[in-house]
Amino acid sequence: VLFVALRNNDYVEAERLLTESYFAAGCERAIVSCELLQNLARPRLQMLQEICERHDIQVTVIAYVRSFYEHLYSTYAQHVKQGSTSHAFGSDPDDLDTYKYVEVLMKYARYFHDRFVVLNYNDPGGDVFTSFAAAVGVDTAGTSRLSAAVNRSLSIGEIDALRQLNALHGGEFSRRISDCLVEQFPDRRSEIYYTEELVRAVREQSAAEVAWINHQFRLAPPVQSDQYTNKTSGAARGHRESAITAAVRWAQVFEPKPEQTLAFVGFLRNFA
Repeated sequence: VLFVALRNNDYVEAERLLTESYFAAGCERAIVSCELLQNLARPRLQMLQEICERHDIQVTVIAYVRSFYEHLYSTYAQHVKQGSTSHAFGSDPDDLDTYKYVEVLMKYARYFHDRFVVLNYNDPGGDVFTSFAAAVGVDTAGTSRLSAAVNRSLSIGEIDALRQLNALHGGEFSRRISDCLVEQFPDRRSEIYYTEELVRAVREQSAAEVAWINHQFRLAPPVQSDQYTNKTSGAARGHRESAITAAVRWAQVFEPKPEQTLAFVGFLRNFA
């Protein structure tokens, strides 16, 4: 809701949320977490910073960076999973755009300066929860690790199937179909798709950005361009077929809203 208020230029509501909800009287520490916050334009980010300063809210912004290639592929996979992306990874130049990654860090560093903490997602010496807890001062003694996977990523075969399905419905039903697939196979492992050509392209394009991040934020261990180990990527047997089967099962029980009927009929025709 904070992101929506800022996106709509409703700074009165944003200020109310910060002072009456997130950082209400008596609250010593609060965590405001939302992936969408990275998409805030500079003027809105500046307004957020000014609201916090006015109310003496000491904000520490925490961001994670990961190796560039894996980040780019993960972003692409998410667009297949919940959007309309139907092309193969790397066939669109935007898939390998490394500057967007750095642009987010630059704008937050501009407004939050020394209260902007950047952590390495790929730190082999720990995990995301431990490093985040340490950064915000949460005692982990009373916490326990979840045994179940949460919102898992798609495997190579699943992505191959779902991106082709996206082409049949224009992304109209991508979220519903992928949710059905994940629900059926919650423990399935996902992988990163590698080719030497794509890895080489990302290394060349991200060299300056990698150097800037490591120098600017003194990352230890430093972030890398990729985690490629010269292993070829391949779809696990049966994953593509099971994704299509999941789509069939979903279609058999889905009841479209009136405004979705034509799109659903068109998808069934194309699917068949």
